[in-house]
Amino acid sequence: MKIKFASLLASLLISAGAQASTQILTFDANAACGSSVCSDYNGLSQSYGDIANSIDVSYIDVNTPNAGLYWWNFNYNDLVGVAWAGGGDASSHARIEIKSLGGGNVTLNSFDLGAYANTTRGTHVRVTTIGGANTLFSFDGNVGLGATQHNTFTPNVTAQGGLWIEWSNSAYNVGIDNISYTAAVPEPESYAMFLLGLGVVGAVARRKAVASK
Repeated sequence: MKIKFASLLASLLISAGAQASTQILTFDANAACGSSVCSDYNGLSQSYGDIANSIDVSYIDVNTPNAGLYWWNFNYNDLVGVAWAGGGDASSHARIEIKSLGGGNVTLNSFDLGAYANTTRGTHVRVTTIGGANTLFSFDGNVGLGATQHNTFTPNVTAQGGLWIEWSNSAYNVGIDNISYTAAVPEPESYAMFLLGLGVVGAVARRKAVASK
C-alpha cells in the first residue's frame, strides 16, 4: 500500500509539473554527432535529441544489427544536415524512435525528406506506434520536388509512449531533417516537488513504523 501511494504521488507531481513542449531535430552539425562536429559519413550520436528523464531518441539501421544512422551535409535537395541509412537505394531501411520515458503521448507534427544528389527518388514511409503494430501515417512515392526542393510531411499523429518514423528503399539517398514533435516535458521544478513528495512519504512511513512498535 505504501508503494502504491508513493507511485501515485510521484505520478501526480510529475504530471502537474509537465508541459507540452515542441522539439525539432535539425541534425545540426555542431550537435548531432556527439563530441565532434559532424562531417559526411559520421554516425549520429544516440544521445542527440534526448531529454533527461523525459524523451529518448534512437537512430537505427534496421537492416544492420546494432548499427545507427549517418549524417550528410547537403545535396539532399535543399536540406542541410540530414540523417540517412547505409546499404544502398534497394536495401536501406531507417528508423527513428521517439520514446516518452514517462509513457506520455508523443505527437509527430512534421518532417522533411530530400533526395540525393538534388534529384527525385522513391521511398516508403511509415509512422507507427512503437513496435510497429499500428500504422499512423504512410507515404509511398517520390521525394524531391523539381529535383531541388525537399518534401515536407505533416502527419499530426499521436501515440502513447512514443512512435517510430521509418523509411526504406530508399533510406540511403533519401534523408530526413527537421523532425518536429510535441511531448510532455517535466519542468525542472517538478523534480524538486517529486523529491519533496518522496520525503513526505518517507516521514509518514517512519512515523507509522515507530507507532507500531
